[in-house]
Amino acid sequence: MYILESNHDLAMQSLRLAIDIHLQSSPINGKYVSRCYHSLVQLVLHGQAAEEAEQNESWKVLNKVLDLMDSVAKVRHNYVQ
Repeated sequence: MYILESNHDLAMQSLRLAIDIHLQSSPINGKYVSRCYHSLVQLVLHGQAAEEAEQNESWKVLNKVLDLMDSVAKVRHNYVQ
């Protein structure tokens, strides 16, 4: 079992859960997901320690955001055509 070490960890886990739930819903509330990702990125960047594990976590979050942005761009491109 994973024990949360701080409010920072609790906030990150909560945002991840909210993002996962809303990405599985239909239709996806893009505004809400965007706000959740924005908050998650802020937490990762402001809470980032010098530890390698924290840096890896930062890259994972940022890559997920970039993947989401790419998929939204593809959907919009297909819709326009």
